[in-house]
Amino acid sequence: MFSNQNIVCAVEFGTSKISVLIGELTAKNKVELIGSGAVASGNAVVKGEISDMKRAVEVLRKAFDIAEKKADCNLSDCRVITVAVTGGGITSHQETARITVNTPNGIVTENEKRTVTEAARNLALTNGREIINLCPSSFTLDQRRVIEPCGQSGKYLEADVHVVSANSRRLNPFVQALHEAGFEDVSIEPVFSILAGVSGAVDNNEQENGFILLDIGAGTTEYLLNVDGGVRESGVIRVGMEHAANDLAIGLDLPIDTCRNFFSAGILASAIRDHQEFIEIPRGRYTRKIPVSSCETIVELRLRELIDMIRRKISDKHNLNTLGAGGLLTGGGALYAPVKDIFTSVFDIPCRTVMPLNPKYKSLADPRFSVIWGALQIAPDFVDELPGNTMLSKLFNRIKFGGRA
Repeated sequence: MFSNQNIVCAVEFGTSKISVLIGELTAKNKVELIGSGAVASGNAVVKGEISDMKRAVEVLRKAFDIAEKKADCNLSDCRVITVAVTGGGITSHQETARITVNTPNGIVTENEKRTVTEAARNLALTNGREIINLCPSSFTLDQRRVIEPCGQSGKYLEADVHVVSANSRRLNPFVQALHEAGFEDVSIEPVFSILAGVSGAVDNNEQENGFILLDIGAGTTEYLLNVDGGVRESGVIRVGMEHAANDLAIGLDLPIDTCRNFFSAGILASAIRDHQEFIEIPRGRYTRKIPVSSCETIVELRLRELIDMIRRKISDKHNLNTLGAGGLLTGGGALYAPVKDIFTSVFDIPCRTVMPLNPKYKSLADPRFSVIWGALQIAPDFVDELPGNTMLSKLFNRIKFGGRA
């Protein structure tokens, strides 16, 4: 049995499934996975947002029950739950703030870093929106760009900060679902899912060299651009593999569940890999042969449109050829192998699939769990009693400065 006082959790409300991970805090302020549970969403979540609260709570409780039994613990005293959030209510932008360094000899300390980042938060506050994550992108000391300002002297410290905010009304349902599932007294911390994905699946070397990460899910696709060691762009496109399945259903006159199964069971990807001409679909006494080339063409059109949409959002402002780690793909859509070639064709940079780093359970070694794995890894950052934890020294300083602390 584990001490309830050392328990933290992570939750992801996905279009295809609601997932829960349970972890135990270790002596080094890290977290060790002790239980997991995932249950099909059953249309309770659409495009990353809760559409049926009653159903979402039922599914969430089932996922918690599965995870709790595996962990052999009681969650009544859980310290914190990190919730990976996405959807149309999330936006991001860059905010720049500047302060005067008033320390002896003008030496910058952690306090000045926190102060300038908090100043950016104050500049970004907008009625009706809630700032959920801050991520320092770069620092300038007396107009000189520095990777780490602490310990250096100067008069003016400036920070360029990536600010992620959400419409409060569209963020509240995630918290409400957890409250109704029995976690009224637990600290609940929303984290933009693509930022959690960075912590879960992008290693230190990739963060230092720059990358663009796409998390292609069932109902949404999130993207994040890291240039020169700092997050510069992030966002949500409300298009995912569900839309590709719908295109197949319409274009080939097939049941939507059959088309979803093409992706979830890897049927289409296997047929392409094995150079099959047809996928055979039983129809009563008959078998219908679906041309693999037709499926591939339809899906490519949808994915190419999606990826090009993201390229157009970021390429005009950034030189993507400087990204040392290139493109990174994760999420369920990354299991569809041809997406890598489509990405390379659109962005003209190499890419590869990434998945959770060092998961304890082999079942989590899957790009579909990158986000929730990252959400669990950062849960200790939100336990304020742990040594060294302050509001602005949490998740996003570690993302900015090359990965896990």
